[in-house]
This record gives sequence, C-alpha cells and structure tokens, in this order.
Amino acid sequence: MVTLRQCWSGLKHLLFPGCCALCLDEHLEAGPLCLTCCGQLDLQRAEPFCPRCAAMSGPGLSPDGRCGNCRDRVYHFEGSCRVAGYDRGWQSLIRLYKFHGAEYLDQYCAELLARRVMQESWWPAVDALVPVPPHWQRRLMLKPYLAEALARDVGRRVGRPVWPLLQRIRWQRSQIGLNLQQRLENVRGAFMLRRGARVAGGTVAVVDDVMTSGATLQEVARVLKAAGASQVYNLILARAGQQQIQWQLA
Repeated sequence: MVTLRQCWSGLKHLLFPGCCALCLDEHLEAGPLCLTCCGQLDLQRAEPFCPRCAAMSGPGLSPDGRCGNCRDRVYHFEGSCRVAGYDRGWQSLIRLYKFHGAEYLDQYCAELLARRVMQESWWPAVDALVPVPPHWQRRLMLKPYLAEALARDVGRRVGRPVWPLLQRIRWQRSQIGLNLQQRLENVRGAFMLRRGARVAGGTVAVVDDVMTSGATLQEVARVLKAAGASQVYNLILARAGQQQIQWQLA
C-alpha cells in the first residue's frame, strides 16, 4: 500500500524540484535524490546476489555459481542481474514511480540498471531486451508501465534494441497472498508470442521491475524457450523475498 508520505513526495517534487524524492529534504545536487539517500541506496546495491536467481547470497555458492536457494532447482532462464534488494529505500523508490507517476525517476533507475548489466559476463551475447508486458486492462490503469520504460531507457544506454515479443493474454489475480505453487499456477498460460514475432536462436534479456518468487519470469522464459530462444536472462531493478520453491520444467 502506498503511504501518504509517498504521495506527498511525488507532489512535492513537482512543486519543488529541488527536494529529494525519498526523504523530502531540500538538496542542491543534480538528480532526484540527496547525497544521503543515494548513499543508503548504494549500500543496498553493494549486497552480493546469486547470478542465477538474484537472491541475496553469501560466500556459500556452489561450483556453478548458484546459491543455496536455487542450486537444486531447474529454471528456464540462465541467469539474473539486479540492482538491489526490494526493501527500505528501493521499495519506496519503485512504488513512487509505479503508483504515483514519479516518472522523473526513470532515468536514474535506467542508468543504474544499465551500468550493472554491462558488468555481466553474458551481456555481450544478448541480442535484445524483452520487457514483461502488462495485460491491456492493466495498461489502462498503470501508465507508463515500468518494465517497458526500463527496457526502452536501458536499451538506449547499452545499444540494444527492444523486442516487444510477448503479449499477456490472460488477466490474472494479484500474486499477493498466494503461496509459491499458487503463483506458478496463476501465471501459467498468461503469456504468448506476438503474431509475427521471431526469436529462434536469439539470446534475450527479459526486463522487469521487481522479482519476488520468480514465477512470472519463469513463465516468460518458458514461452520464449518454446519459441526457440537460445538463452534467456533476467534484468531486474530489485529482488524481493527469497521464498523456497521447487521449479518443474514442463
């Protein structure tokens, strides 16, 4: 739920552009955030994460680089890249953008995501970015859609095209409150390849704002692999809770 403070943050930035989007204090630095808030977000960005599922990880990675959260699982995607964990300042930042039209944050988020993905060893092989699309009814309620804005702005920075390969064909209930198996079932069959779209043999990076259980990205990767994609990676702004789940290929 979005707080009154977050509502006031978006309004105050429009009325007084010199205010930090998060703490609301006035600042003179270039950009939407003050130095203090930038420093706090940077600490979250420094947290190590699993290169496969993007969950926060420590030193206990397996020889193939997986963490204890995913080493025994089967994924349709090859790896994931994130900017930070979805808590504290990053949660507030993303909610401001998604629900309160704080579009002035898009360039800030896209710049950080672009810098991060270019550090990945698999990045040179990526042919294009593929945003996770909303259902057309949700698009009417939520514009702009953050995943698509991120894909567009990151693509410009890293020199990759955006391929709108997917469409969401089924309205699904919110994932909030569902257990992990229910999340997988909820998104099953929700996506399909657009008419005339081609991905055979391509390597793509799927762009989304937040990864929670990974059910949506798992389903998207399944559809892309079924259409002939060679490799699928995830490019996300933030990683939320690290629930346990046993993935099944189908």
